[in-house]
Amino acid sequence: SLEVLQQMRQELGITDDEHRIVLEELGIEDPQLLNPDRQRSLENQIRLSGYRKSLERLMLLQRKQPDRTAFEQLSFQDLDVVRSLRRQYSITPQEEEWILSGFSVNASHVKKADFLLAQLSGSIERYRALNQPMLHEYNAVLTLLRENISHKKELIVRSLLETLESLQSDPAALSLAQSLQQASPAILGELLEQENWGERLPPEILQCLIQPGETPVFCSLEFSTEAILGHLEALLKEQNPMVQAAALYIITQLDAERTQAIARNHRHEFNSHLVQETIDRLLSLPLTSTVKPSLAEFPTLEKLVYLFNSDFFHRMQGETLIALADRAEVRTYNRGDLITEAGDTCRELLLLIEGDANIHYQTESGVRIEQLHPGQTLDELEVLAHSHSENTIVADSESTRILAISVDTFDDFLDHDPDFARRVLELESRQLQRFVRSVQPLSGEKP
Repeated sequence: SLEVLQQMRQELGITDDEHRIVLEELGIEDPQLLNPDRQRSLENQIRLSGYRKSLERLMLLQRKQPDRTAFEQLSFQDLDVVRSLRRQYSITPQEEEWILSGFSVNASHVKKADFLLAQLSGSIERYRALNQPMLHEYNAVLTLLRENISHKKELIVRSLLETLESLQSDPAALSLAQSLQQASPAILGELLEQENWGERLPPEILQCLIQPGETPVFCSLEFSTEAILGHLEALLKEQNPMVQAAALYIITQLDAERTQAIARNHRHEFNSHLVQETIDRLLSLPLTSTVKPSLAEFPTLEKLVYLFNSDFFHRMQGETLIALADRAEVRTYNRGDLITEAGDTCRELLLLIEGDANIHYQTESGVRIEQLHPGQTLDELEVLAHSHSENTIVADSESTRILAISVDTFDDFLDHDPDFARRVLELESRQLQRFVRSVQPLSGEKP
């Protein structure tokens, strides 16, 4: 039952982000279908169960004819009988499609593949819409949206490859392979190269996936503002609060009145405090103003965007990023201000989000200066080790903005979020490898 599914999620520690990813891989369009709080009525359950059992009885009779599968016979030979049953139980086309899909494994795979191909096509179109030149000034927020769309496309393509693996030499497999190759050759090529699909797919299917199609697909490079707004509104239906909040912000830049209408009429559809805070900010903006709101006017969203775009936190789970953003603080420095000084105890992880900063290294031959740019973290190794800063960091812009996360907050997440701890270890391993490579040439120099 749905309650058991929810209990399993809790026992296994499956987060909302992980649950959302699995639903996308399975091709489930409406996650609410798996919500135990949204139950079908007893009347509907009896009606659907009765229709299914009647079909099962028909299929038992048809199994005596070996030349056709029961599913094919039900679809054509017994059409009148099925139509009569459909009227008797008041079955809608969608309900019938759902019930029949359970009688044929391959038919179910094909149905799922058709849905995923439609989702893939929509995601590709949406990605193009968010790459329009008119939107480039909002690139920091758009990067969050585009990365999420790209990740979804990758999940869909991998799920379609798994469907092809299940279908093997089924007649529907070749058509599906052709459609997939034409829809997303770039992502498909990457997955085929990185993963062992050559051992899992029939040779003729693999060849179809590798060979480019005869006719290139025409891609429209220009989107009207209205078309872009349509794609942004579609993102509001995603289950990811980061995507919803970011989409609302971009819609505001293009059509403030439209956003306020969405905020007033649909705020009850959003459960996340992040989206609710974004809506509150939107509704507080004067419609008569000709000045577009800056990202800084949406404090939590701004912190979230910069965390997402940073090297250190890139592609961490949305729930973790939102929780970090809630507890992070933004500070502003003038040119020449000290951000940290050599000898200070590292009590905060600092992320440069705007402007420039210089890090002053004390070496035997003097002071070496290295410039830091937005997206880089400062002294992260010292923070994780709870040690003292060995360098001095100075603001080098008229307005240098830093996102500060206390070491206590960081430690809390390391203790209670295994995925976060694993990601931090991976990141720090890469940082140490880069550091070792950078000092190797120096150690190799002859005195």
